[in-house]
Parts: sequence; structure tokens; C-alpha cells
Amino acid sequence: MVRPTTDRVKESLFQILETSFGVDWRKRQVVDLFAGSGTLGMEALSRGARSAIFVERERQPAQALKENLNRCEVASRARLIRKDVFRVLKTGSLFRSGQKVDLSWLVFADPPYGRGLSSRLLQMISETGGGLGEDDMVVVEESSKEDLAAAFHGAALGLELKDRRVYGDTAILFYAIGPSAK
Repeated sequence: MVRPTTDRVKESLFQILETSFGVDWRKRQVVDLFAGSGTLGMEALSRGARSAIFVERERQPAQALKENLNRCEVASRARLIRKDVFRVLKTGSLFRSGQKVDLSWLVFADPPYGRGLSSRLLQMISETGGGLGEDDMVVVEESSKEDLAAAFHGAALGLELKDRRVYGDTAILFYAIGPSAK
């Protein structure tokens, strides 16, 4: 089941990225992991992100996302990968494939709540680096009801938690890539 990010959370998320972290969308490539309907990646594209990669395993959300990309006329700046997020990350080539040297990555991850996927994702990124560098960021959305301590231990893994915001049932965690994550 797709659980899209609410408009309130999405607007707050992008406001924080722009004001607190100074994100210049013209200098960003975006990856939307567990993309679902692709609202985060689509929003980044609408704000001027140079390109977006959407990773969504399920057929129906991927098909809806593909139609939305075409309808919004951003398909030329987007790539849809219909595979399991962890399989894609395991190859270690996601962030190296098609990377433009002058651009930084911003990774959105909105996994299904209550399955421990956020911690697993952060662990995998920190272990492999996957081609991410020091100017890149990872933003994770998860349930505020979950024990967030597991996600916070990312600092020991080369991911530095820069900010955490809670909006009702949703928590947003902003991570910077540290030197040991490369």
C-alpha cells in the first residue's frame, strides 16, 4: 500500500532543505527510494532538480509514477527503476551511474513504516557508501511512533544526523554523509 507524504510534511521538508541546508535544486540530483507515487522526487524536479531516479519495486505505484512523470512533462529528467531498493543499493552503482560531476545527490527514503527498513537502509548506505560524497544528503521519513534510536546510530556509521523533525505520526531525519561513509 502506498502511503504518500502529506502535503504539510512535504512542504515543511522542502522548506527545511532550502532554508536550513541551503539546497540549490539546480545543483542537485535526486534519488527517491521506496518512491511509491514519487511525490518527493517530483517535487524536487518541479523546484529545479537537474535529474531524479525513482526506485519502486511494486508494479502499480511504478506505473502510476511513470504516468505522472509523463503528464508533468519531466520524464526526460527522470529514470524509473522497478526493483527492490536493497538490491539496487547492493550493486553500489546507483549513485555512480549517470552522475554529473558538478552536482550533489539528495536521497529521499520513505520506506513502509514498522518494518525496520530505515535502519537497514542507513546501515547499507554507511557500509557501501554507494558513491555518495561529503556534499550529499540522505533524508529519511519514518513513523514517529517507532523507536528512532536505531536510526540515530548512523553517526557511528559515517552518517551525521543534522536535524530531526516530528509532524504527528511522521518523523523526518536529515543526514549528511561523513568522511567514513565514502
